[in-house]
Amino acid sequence: MKTVKESEVQSLLQKVINSNCDDSFNKLSELYEGFYYKIVLRYSAALYKAGLSKEEIAAEKEFILFKAIKSFNAKQKTKFSTWFCNYTRYHFLNLINYSKKHRILEHEDIDTTVTNEVYTVDKSDDTLKYLMSLLKSLKDERISRVYELRYFSGGRKPATWDKVAKQVGVSTQTAINLHEKTKSLLKAKVSSENFFDFV
Repeated sequence: MKTVKESEVQSLLQKVINSNCDDSFNKLSELYEGFYYKIVLRYSAALYKAGLSKEEIAAEKEFILFKAIKSFNAKQKTKFSTWFCNYTRYHFLNLINYSKKHRILEHEDIDTTVTNEVYTVDKSDDTLKYLMSLLKSLKDERISRVYELRYFSGGRKPATWDKVAKQVGVSTQTAINLHEKTKSLLKAKVSSENFFDFV
């Protein structure tokens, strides 16, 4: 695993947080790749049993890194490497424990505690039409494309972020960022007993 000064890590983190810098994100991805695959080895048997392929596990790295960066609080005096490893472990445990068809995992962070929520995709035609109409109404056409590829492409599982990014023509971080910035809007719009949040 590569070693780097904590000050350099903090500088890269700030560039990603403040300006969504792809170069800094990719640098962090390289730096923490070793940490990621060390944890993968620990959970690989259970992850395979849960139905994830090697390719899908590898593709989760960027999403986990993005979420770890956005939720990291430097004021807690915790090294980012520690936070990232803990976030990765929780993510894998959630995938293992809740790996059921049509379920998508999402994490929310409270202070330094990582907790999870599981959202079930409602596959009814009315729900899908409503969600897609909301997405299509947004000015940035890339957003609806990201959601369509990720969740509504007809596959048994969500498309990987790498695949989504390539088809939209953006970086992986940009694809995830487009997804994340729209999530609160969809949750606000889809908020009755008849609809389940799915993002």
